[in-house]
Amino acid sequence: MQRHSRPGYPQLLRQGREKGINMRTIKHPLIDPATDKFSGVTATLQLKEQMILIGFSGYGEHDAQPGQGTPILLEVLEGKLRLLVWADINSPNPTHIIDLSGAAEAKRKEP
Repeated sequence: MQRHSRPGYPQLLRQGREKGINMRTIKHPLIDPATDKFSGVTATLQLKEQMILIGFSGYGEHDAQPGQGTPILLEVLEGKLRLLVWADINSPNPTHIIDLSGAAEAKRKEP
């Protein structure tokens, strides 16, 4: 299977800054594939130096103000890429913390 290369986020951010574009926050409407229509949910991706936050209109987490929540967070902590999810708005702590070390391409087993 051929994989297509594309610029990584640091390169995209650098290109955006060079063009005067703020690429730190990206909003994207989500289409429901069952209907091919707008689902009513807009995703927001916030790119920060230490993490990537993902929010959705109408969704949040315990300590966030309405409309400001980001129930998904990606970070590198102590050298490990982790995905944190707040699947219950009433829980102040993440309901899921997933260590993505097992998804490292270096761990791929060739047939």
